[in-house]
Amino acid sequence: MKKWVVAVLLAGLTAGLVLVNRSIGAWHFIATAAPGEVLLADGFDGSGLGWSVFDDGRLSARMADSALVLEADAASSGVFSTQSTHFADFDLTATLSAIEGPLDNAFGVIFRLQDNDNARTGDDSYFLFTVSSDGYYRVTRTLNGQESVLSNWIPSPLVAQGLGAVNTVRVLATGDTFRFFINGEPVQLCIPDDPAGISTYAMDSCIQGQMLDALTAGGIASGQVGAAALATQSGGGGVVVQMQDIVLLAPAEGA
Repeated sequence: MKKWVVAVLLAGLTAGLVLVNRSIGAWHFIATAAPGEVLLADGFDGSGLGWSVFDDGRLSARMADSALVLEADAASSGVFSTQSTHFADFDLTATLSAIEGPLDNAFGVIFRLQDNDNARTGDDSYFLFTVSSDGYYRVTRTLNGQESVLSNWIPSPLVAQGLGAVNTVRVLATGDTFRFFINGEPVQLCIPDDPAGISTYAMDSCIQGQMLDALTAGGIASGQVGAAALATQSGGGGVVVQMQDIVLLAPAEGA
C-alpha cells in the first residue's frame, strides 16, 4: 500500500488519543544528566512506575509480559502511554513490535509531550516518530492540537516488516534539531522547500522538497516521552503494540 496516495492516519487523531496520569500545575521538573549518562531506562520488568496505564474499552495501555502494551481498537484512533518525567535534550532508543492487527498501522515513540495540564487532549503538543508493519516511517508534530506532517510516509528496507517483527527506533534531540534512526541506521526525512508546504514522498522522490539527514523544528522545548500505537483509517482497528524497553541518555558532547 502506498501511504502517500492514501489519506491515512488519523483524521481527528488528537481526539482519539488517550492520556491519563496528568501532572498538576504548570511547573515540571526537567531531568538532566552529564553527557552520555542515563536519564531513563525501563525494561518493564517491574511495576511500571511513572507510566500512564488505562483502559476505556476502546483504547488501553497496560503492563504485561515484561512489556508496555498498547491497544487501539477503532480505525483512525491512537493511544499513547508516557513517563511522568519531562526531558529536554536526549538520545532515546526504544524497542517495539506490533503483535496484532493490520500491517497498515503505525507505532513508535512520542516525545516532548506537553499536555497543558488539563483533562483535554485536543490542545496538546508533541512529536511522533512512527514506523509501520508494511515498511514505512514518518515524523509529525502537533502544536496545540494542530497536527503537521513534517516528513510523510517513506518506504525503507530498514523497517522490519510483519506482525511480531521487532524494530528499534532512536531519536537524538538537541534543541530544535532532531535525527532519527531505525534498527541502528540513520534515516533521511522529506522536508518541503516551502516551510508551509506539505511533505510529499512519491515515486522514490521528495516532491518539492529535499531529503535531509536532520530535522529542524521548534515550538516544543521539552516534555514527556513514551510509546504510541495508531490505527489508520485504511488499515482499520485492532492494533496491538508492545514496547519492550526504552533508554534515554543525555546527548554526548558534540551530538
